Amino acid sequence: MGAERCRIETWVEQGIITSDQAGEIHEFEDRESPQRSIALEILGYVGATLVLAAGMALMSNTWPDLERGVRLSILLAGTGLLTWVGMSGISDRGDPMRRLGQTALMLAVPAIGVAARIATDDVIPGRSVIVGFIVASGVAVILYLRSPSYPQHIVLFTAIIGLAVNLALRPLSSTESLFFSLAFLGVGLMWVSLATVGWLTARTLGEVLGGGAAVVGSVIMVVTFESSAPAMVGFITASVGVIWFSLSRNRTAVLVTGMIGIVLYVPWLITETLGDSVGTPIALFTAGALLIGSAIFLMRTETRMPLDDTKISPSENP
Repeated sequence: MGAERCRIETWVEQGIITSDQAGEIHEFEDRESPQRSIALEILGYVGATLVLAAGMALMSNTWPDLERGVRLSILLAGTGLLTWVGMSGISDRGDPMRRLGQTALMLAVPAIGVAARIATDDVIPGRSVIVGFIVASGVAVILYLRSPSYPQHIVLFTAIIGLAVNLALRPLSSTESLFFSLAFLGVGLMWVSLATVGWLTARTLGEVLGGGAAVVGSVIMVVTFESSAPAMVGFITASVGVIWFSLSRNRTAVLVTGMIGIVLYVPWLITETLGDSVGTPIALFTAGALLIGSAIFLMRTETRMPLDDTKISPSENP
């Protein structure tokens, strides 16, 4: 299918057919193409997963006994192979090969991170994990800039979150929950901001991941504080601000994050203020009412706000 699409694009460039005709041909081919190739692709991934699982099972017993140089060599060889497959795949014109390449590059990031940790374990003991995350994050940034796809987006986000959490947890162990929450909040808000202005693609995925991280960070912070009511009021206010911002920028994913904050913290604040016996029923009723209202509100805004963007190229962002 990739070669056919390339040929059709060549026909458009040479003036043999128009762009509208090319679009109709693409729609027809997508509608008429058999599903066998997709099924075979899925079978290939299942088989690769089984092979990987078998290899991990065999290595689990002997890995701790291997010399550091041997373990490092295995990881570097695996990383090299994954990188070669990935670069070859994303350069291919066929969609299945591109997906294979993106997946291989995604797996190469943690492999190179683990290799960096093993290589520096004796040099800076106790800090080698941070070095591993720094290397993994750097590689993830490079791969994301090379091929800004969904798998690369997810692995980049995971690497940055892991790096932030490890950096935050090290200095003060007595307050690591607070640092943990700040790490999630900081990365989450940064991710939403970068995705909303179009610096990260795909935008919707970035907003969902960042919003989820920010919510997790806020929950950890509320649980950490002895007096959690002021923190809840603050996050409710922030959620209202997020909703206003999302409506002004027409971003549904950001809107959902703000509404999750409202649905989560308003009932929680009621229970915290009134106590379990009285507050719990009222909180449950309030949560249900908020969910119903949220559903109605989202359905009404669905027609005028974009719910999804599938563009993965920075130049194609709105």
